[in-house]
Amino acid sequence: AYTLLRDAALEDVGRAGQEAILEAVARAEIALAAGHADEALAAIDRLLGRMADYGFHGMEADARQIRGDALRALGRTDEATAAYQAALAEARRQGARRAEWPALTALYDLEADPATRNDYRRAAAEIISYISDHLDDEELREAFLALPDVGRLTTAGKGE
Repeated sequence: AYTLLRDAALEDVGRAGQEAILEAVARAEIALAAGHADEALAAIDRLLGRMADYGFHGMEADARQIRGDALRALGRTDEATAAYQAALAEARRQGARRAEWPALTALYDLEADPATRNDYRRAAAEIISYISDHLDDEELREAFLALPDVGRLTTAGKGE
């Protein structure tokens, strides 16, 4: 997937709007999964700049999450933490619980203070429970609850 998408032209955010944002986010995630954190970071930074230029905020929390993931993969943990905090703030501003719990998960992973770490875990577990409770399809709910980050945040570390 990375090789196929790497050189393909992207739609301009100003012309294509949300579709271009979704495409750029997906591409950055694929680049990151393929081990190209530097490319993912550059692509997300370009995307965030274009989104700011046009005043688009849909998927901004997702883009900031990927930015944090790329920075983390590059060993830039302080910058990654700031990116995850920005992702969390944007998700909360938008009321986007789906985008909130991944940022909380990353902050949980990076936090050294046990009390703050537990606060992140608890907040993520509450959102995961909320999302799970609102999934009407049992198969979808089971798949969601089986995600590795979901399971470890809802069952592990409760005594922290």
